[in-house]
Amino acid sequence: MTRRIGSFLDGIVDNGGMNKAVAFGIVALGLMAVGCAPKPSLVGKWTGDMTVQGQTLSGNFEFTSDGKLKMNFSQGGIGIAVNSGYKLEGDKLTTTFESAEPVGEVPAMVKAMLDQAMKQMDQQKGKPEVSTVVFKDADTIEMTGSNGQKMSWTRVKAE
Repeated sequence: MTRRIGSFLDGIVDNGGMNKAVAFGIVALGLMAVGCAPKPSLVGKWTGDMTVQGQTLSGNFEFTSDGKLKMNFSQGGIGIAVNSGYKLEGDKLTTTFESAEPVGEVPAMVKAMLDQAMKQMDQQKGKPEVSTVVFKDADTIEMTGSNGQKMSWTRVKAE
């Protein structure tokens, strides 16, 4: 590898009359710039939809720098707030459910179903869930849950 770089630099120096040290500096800076590109971050607010038991829920998600994930889902005016912890390692996002509660007024005819959903969520408390995250760009992610469910989220820009 060193020999190849040296030959490359010799070609630059011989053809353009450039000082070999200057040519090496330019190449080194270019390599450092490529290797030091900032990695996208989950920290911030996101929005997207997800499907749960055949129902599409609109969601708002906030990843904080201290490893907390706040999620708010709603459908038809009925909402639920979920708190979890998270850790991103490479493309693996591990979330750990902590708590959930209804948001707003829950109609009586829906309350029994929501209570059942809350009980199911409570059974997941403390159990890690691993998803795969792909940054399409700094403001768009696609996630695939361990169950194969796919979601696409978009970063909410500050106003």
